[in-house]
Amino acid sequence: HHDGMSGTERQDVANDYSQRISEGHFEVEAGVAMALQKLTGITGEIGHCNCNTAGNCLNISMCAYTTGVDEFTVIAWNTLGQNTSSWLRLPVSGTDYVVTDLSTKATVPSQTLAIDDRTKSLPLLYINKFGMSGAQLAAAHANMANNASHILTFAAPLPPVGYSTFSV
Repeated sequence: HHDGMSGTERQDVANDYSQRISEGHFEVEAGVAMALQKLTGITGEIGHCNCNTAGNCLNISMCAYTTGVDEFTVIAWNTLGQNTSSWLRLPVSGTDYVVTDLSTKATVPSQTLAIDDRTKSLPLLYINKFGMSGAQLAAAHANMANNASHILTFAAPLPPVGYSTFSV
């Protein structure tokens, strides 16, 4: 018997599972941040760049920690047991940035590329507009707006099961 469905899992079960995975992912990010704070001796807050200020990790070129600030520090973690390099893409405001590898004090080649309008509009698709007044919609737009203008990109060399730190 084939009922036209490609799987046997009910959609509400799948949705619940996805929600639990999402919530668990957020808790893991908080745990990783705490571990990095202990490893690095950093006392300030460590933010995760897949998240906006609401904490719902949209991963759509938004980062409250790197947008609208003149400087910040990036910690990149490598889970692999070998040296690797990873391309970091960070949403920023403006184009004039210098990236420095804090372990070597060397300037790291980097570039900024403008974020296109389509990408900037993606967070607004997550707004549930049903029953919202004009003022509520305007507030939701302001909360979800992407204030970054560019993506800063650079290659980060990473040690085995360790981290590299960069000043931007």
